[in-house]
Formats: sequence, C-alpha cells, structure tokens
Amino acid sequence: MSAHQGAVGDVHVEHSADVSESRWAPGLRAHEAQRLLDLVALKAMPALAAGVIAYLHVTGAGYAVVLGVAMLAALQLVERSALPLDLMPASRITLGLVAPLVGVFLAVMLGLAAGNHMALRSFEAPVVGAWLVMALGAWLKVQFEERRPARVAVIGSAGFASDLAAELEAARIRGYEVIGWFGAAAPAMHSGGLECLGRLDRVRAAVIARRVELLVWAREETDEQRGGAGGDTDLLALLADACLDLPVRLIEASQLYEELLGHVPLGTIDSAWYRYIMHPRFRPTAPLWKRCSDLAIALAMSVLAVPLVTVAAIAIKLTDSGPVFYRQRRVGEKGQEFEIVKLRTMVQDAEPGGPQWSGADDERVTRLGRLLRRTHVD
Repeated sequence: MSAHQGAVGDVHVEHSADVSESRWAPGLRAHEAQRLLDLVALKAMPALAAGVIAYLHVTGAGYAVVLGVAMLAALQLVERSALPLDLMPASRITLGLVAPLVGVFLAVMLGLAAGNHMALRSFEAPVVGAWLVMALGAWLKVQFEERRPARVAVIGSAGFASDLAAELEAARIRGYEVIGWFGAAAPAMHSGGLECLGRLDRVRAAVIARRVELLVWAREETDEQRGGAGGDTDLLALLADACLDLPVRLIEASQLYEELLGHVPLGTIDSAWYRYIMHPRFRPTAPLWKRCSDLAIALAMSVLAVPLVTVAAIAIKLTDSGPVFYRQRRVGEKGQEFEIVKLRTMVQDAEPGGPQWSGADDERVTRLGRLLRRTHVD
C-alpha cells in the first residue's frame, strides 16, 4: 500500500506501509458475530423450535407458523427493552422466560381474531421447547463471548479506560475487552494491564496491529491528548480519514455506558445531551402517565419480590442481628428530596461521618451484602 497523508488541523494521519493490511484478515468480527449469535441462538432458533413442536402437537401448519412468528416478535421485543439487561441478570432471565408466553398469547389472540380457538394447554410443549433452546443458546453465547470478546480501545484518558474495564468486569460483561487507550504520551502500561496505544496520529496503525473492533469516544481528553486536534469536528474528521475503510466501529462512551450498564458517567455528558432534550421533536413522558405506569409495574413486581425480600431480610437478621433496612436521603427530579429504603448490605454504622461512596472492594460490605448487591435484591 502506498503511503498517504491526510491533515486535520496540525495533526497528520499517516497511512503507512509499514503496517501490513494483511494482518486485518477479512471475516466476521467478534462484535458482529455476537449480534448474529444473539439473533440466531436466542431468537430465531427458539421461535423455530416452538413452531416445529406446535406443528407436531397442534393440527394444521398455519398455527405453527403463526406461533413461530409471534414468538420471534416477542423475543425481539425483549431485545428492544430499555433495561440494562447485562447489569440485571435476574431481569434478563425473567424477561427471557416471559417472552415465549407473550408469543403464545399473541398467537392465541390472532387465532381468535381469525375465528379459531385453541386451548392454552396445547402450547405447553412449544413453550418448554423454546425455553430449552434459549437456555442452550444463552450458554453458547456466554462461551463465545468469553473466548472471543470484542477488542475495545478508548479515545481518552488512561483513567477512563481503566474505569470502563473495571465496570465491565464488575458487571460480568464478557463480550468486550478493553485493551488500551489513545491519548497523550504515557508509560507503556497502566494499572490493570491496559496499554497506551499512542497518539491519534497513529490510530490507523494501532487499530490494524491490535485488531481493534470498537473505538469508545470519551469526551474528556484535552487538545494535547487528542494529538493536537482542535475540537470534536476535527477529531471525527481525523478518525474518519484514518479508519473509515477499516472494519472498526465508533461509539460515544455515554451511549456504551447507557446500553450496557444503565447509567452514564457525569464526565461524558456534554452539550449534545442538552441539544437533544431541547429538540422540537423531543417528547418526554407525561408525568401522570409515567406515575401510573410506575405504580402498576411496581405493584406487579412487588407481589413477585415479597417472598425473595422476606428471605433476604431473615438472612440479614440471622447473620449479624443488626437492623434489616437502611434509610438514606436522596435528591430526585427538580431537586426534591426523598427517602430510599434498602436492605442493609454493609456493617452497622458504616457511615459514621455521613454518606460515603462505596468502592468495588469496599470492606464495609458484608458477605451476604455482596450477594444481595450482585443480584440486585437489595
């Protein structure tokens, strides 16, 4: 490949021939393979299995096709859920078990609309079959993600890259592996084994050499860390010029955090957030409707959660004979304060001087508390 240079501000992007493009062999990347496996193993195959079983147990192929399509739609609906499912495994499992039931309900409703009535007992075998195939698919997905995670590089600081890697590890998200960051000149290694991949004028060479599949754009770097680029527009132009023809994707850190972890670091919030909420087409949920839906969902979930919370409360009491609940004042929308009630997961009197942040390996958290926090029962 002949050398080519593109200038952005004072930064020169070097498409150098010293990095062999052959090292980036064509093929399906880990991130794309994960999405394909998710579609096939957790959606298409369970729906197909349910349709086949329905065809063998229910007269007529029409109902089998309707059931398969309805179940696929229900499973896709779970995928579109706004919940950070990777952070809440209990919610993911629950929604996965509910999705085939929703598919059956849709199929029965469509049948009734067409003038056909089918007993719900006829769909027991298809639902169980879909559950078994989903369990196998989930196991295969976990095995694949552990063996072939998507390689991630952060455009930002070493600290941000380290924090992102730590949060992914704490949430047990195995599908992404943070290998390093692009920024200012820094020592070769950072805490956690992450590597400084160099300045952005060498981003193309590093992406090819290290087989980076996802660039995470953390908007906290200075001009020096950007390699001299003067602003976001220059930075995007720099990345486009360097990597547009490579099979690498770019996502903002705030979007990645929101999709995987369900929260956004304050340092990644910028003017784009405010431009969005002030856009003429932005329509926030009506307060009355949101309150009604919150109460309806909370009432239904409370019925299911009461036995589990009761067992957890008894376990806390038997463990150290301390108080079961922990109360703390929080600040909500428009600065209104409210009191949050949680199951106690720390030792008694853990905050003698007032509220304190809890770290990943906080010694104040009890052994039972770690389990409650990990499962989000608290």
